[in-house]
This record gives sequence, C-alpha cells and structure tokens, in this order.
Amino acid sequence: AIAALNDIQGRSEGEKALGGVVELGGLTLGPGLYTSTIAMHLILGDLILDAGGNSDAVFIFRMPTTLSTAADRKVILAGGANPSNIYWSTGTAATFAARCLMQGNIFAGTAI
Repeated sequence: AIAALNDIQGRSEGEKALGGVVELGGLTLGPGLYTSTIAMHLILGDLILDAGGNSDAVFIFRMPTTLSTAADRKVILAGGANPSNIYWSTGTAATFAARCLMQGNIFAGTAI
C-alpha cells in the first residue's frame, strides 16, 4: 500500500488540474490524473468514470485535504473501467455519507 501511495503522490505526467474545491458530481471523466488544490466532493450528482474500452485505464484523484460525498451518491464505472485501477488520495480525511457507493482504492492521510 505504501508503494502505491508513493507512486500516486509522485505522478505528474498528464495532470489535469481542476482548481480549488472541485465538485465531481454530474461529470463523466476519462482516464487520467486529476488534481485539486483544496478538496474534492461528490455532492450534486453521480460521477461516471469511462475507460473507453480499456480495462487497464488508470484514474487517479489527488487532493491535499478532503474527499467527501453526499448520501446516495455513486461512482459509476463505464467502458470497462476497473475499480482496481482507481485511486483516491487525500491529505486529510475521506468522508462518505450513507448509502454512498465508492469505487477504487482510497488513501487518506488521517481518517476514512
């Protein structure tokens, strides 16, 4: 797990900087490295991760503070996306509300 976390934190190639506090709900994203300068949330809708037919596609979400969701939100996999190739890395906590369906590997600095 530590090797995977170090790999995630060290990547920068193809980085897609999304800004400060990022709302992921309602988006459809392809493979890549997505970063925020503050936090990421899944509040306003579900997030679709579309691998475009490539089951080896990797999705990385990296933020220095928190990842949080609202109740009943989902990360939906499409196009052969594999949950083993999805990584969420927070500097502090990951907080998931009731009945939330997350997909992937979650690394949190302080708490989940």
